[in-house]
Amino acid sequence: MLKQGLDAIAAAEPNQRSGLNGPIADRLLMASFDPLRSLRVARIHHRMLARPFLFSAFICLAACDTPSWPDERFPPEVEIERTLFSKGGGAIREVCEAVVVELTDASAMRLIASTALRRDGWHPTPIVLGAGEQLYADAATGGCDNNGRRPLGDFEGALKRPGAYYRLVNGGEGLAVVVPRAKLAAWFYFG
Repeated sequence: MLKQGLDAIAAAEPNQRSGLNGPIADRLLMASFDPLRSLRVARIHHRMLARPFLFSAFICLAACDTPSWPDERFPPEVEIERTLFSKGGGAIREVCEAVVVELTDASAMRLIASTALRRDGWHPTPIVLGAGEQLYADAATGGCDNNGRRPLGDFEGALKRPGAYYRLVNGGEGLAVVVPRAKLAAWFYFG
């Protein structure tokens, strides 16, 4: 029935359609009965929404990747035998990283005997925060998720007793820890 009505309007003379004459009346008629108009509008909105979505997905992929060992945060004497734990996640600006490695035997022995961890911003444990300092990275010592999988080693305990070394990075958002006697090192970041 609607099709019959549309056919009758299209067959009518231009001055009988709506009282308007000429090409303006024809455009108004076509625009008001354009069955593809909603698809065209949806396609425009789709393009407008696709760009921010793709940008956000790209940023998330960059932040949600498995973290790697940050060599630049540790002295060259820290040599890695193998990675024991690596977990990370985050969104556009907030990132959580937890990486635990086993040190080589030779590296652990050199670190115990050397002064490499007593310079360049490294401090012996127990951890002592100065006035106004915060330690945000301790939120990552649990492994960056709530699935119960925790990094190997008692890094929270190691920070409370002598025998390890730590270095705070980026106002407490990053924490580098080396426990030479346990042959472990870790990088935690939350921020």
